[in-house]
Amino acid sequence: MELPRANQEVDYRLCAWMLTFLLHERMITTEEAEAARKDLLKKFQPPVGELDGGLVYD
Repeated sequence: MELPRANQEVDYRLCAWMLTFLLHERMITTEEAEAARKDLLKKFQPPVGELDGGLVYD
């Protein structure tokens, strides 16, 4: 994988992890986490992150 694409993937994964933490700490709702994840996919366009089918925030 090219370095810029790898950076996109890492940035996406770190942000998604942060969303999971915020949700776990009840600082955001499931709906907010899912909306933010979709925004992250648009912003970063991660090469592998698009294949994860979306995180499950239940």
